[in-house]
Amino acid sequence: GYGPHTIADLDARGVALAAIQGLNAKLERELAEKSAQIEALIAQAARVRAVERELEAIKSRLGAH
Repeated sequence: GYGPHTIADLDARGVALAAIQGLNAKLERELAEKSAQIEALIAQAARVRAVERELEAIKSRLGAH
């Protein structure tokens, strides 16, 4: 019911919606951060593979298989 010590049903729904929106925003930020970290790791792995290929080419030229 309505009174000075109660929360109206509509108010409670608004609070719940605000909480859900806040959690969703937090989740979206965290997902964006994780996506950026994954992209950085993919780029780093590509650089490592390129260095490994270059090292193998150098070894091959030196006859150090």
